[in-house]
Amino acid sequence: MPLIAFSSTFTIKLNQLRAFLHHRVYRHERVMAIMRDAESVVEDLVKYYLKRPHDLPNDWSCAQIGGNNNLCAERVRDFIAGMTDRYAIDLHRSLFDVTPKLR
Repeated sequence: MPLIAFSSTFTIKLNQLRAFLHHRVYRHERVMAIMRDAESVVEDLVKYYLKRPHDLPNDWSCAQIGGNNNLCAERVRDFIAGMTDRYAIDLHRSLFDVTPKLR
C-alpha cells in the first residue's frame, strides 16, 4: 500500500487529462503524419546503408567485421540510431531527391 497518493478526485482528473492529451495531442493526425514521414526517413537510410555498407563512415565500416551480414546490419542500425534528428534529415537530403519537411 502506498504511503502517499493522489486523492481519488485528482486521480480521475489526471486520467481525464491524460486521455485528452493522448487523443488530441500525441495521436493527433498532424503529429501522426509527421511521425510517418520521420519513419520513412529512417527506413530510407537503413535500406540505403544495408545496400551500400561501404558508404558508412570509417568508424562504422563493415570491413572491420569481415563481411558478416548480421553484424553489418547491426552497425547500420546503431549508426542510424545514434543520429540526431537534424543530422538524419540533412543526410537524407544529401542522399535522396525528396526529403519530407517534418513540420
